[in-house]
Amino acid sequence: AIAEARNEKLSSASERVEESSRRAADIVEATAAKNAHFVKRALALVAAHRQNQRNEAEAASVRLAAKIAAATERRNDALEAAQSRASLERVEMARLELVKLEVERQHKKMELDRSIA
Repeated sequence: AIAEARNEKLSSASERVEESSRRAADIVEATAAKNAHFVKRALALVAAHRQNQRNEAEAASVRLAAKIAAATERRNDALEAAQSRASLERVEMARLELVKLEVERQHKKMELDRSIA
């Protein structure tokens, strides 16, 4: 009877240990899943930030090109009485390119904002 009670007590303790172990494993698994979500979100935010930086650098490049073209045009105007039609078209093309890139940048920014939301 004592041996049987001891075996029953050991069996009960063993079951409690197994249940505790299972709960601990479940907690570890839930924590890992939660952290994986945070890591994925952080990676998405980093990618979005880098894309925004690239878009802004591209837009800045186009703005600089437009400013240079405008400065060149002003310098040519000072040197020459008449403006050349090609120069005006080049400035206008740079302006159009700037507008187009700005629209694309805004569109990409909206897409990135939607993807990380």
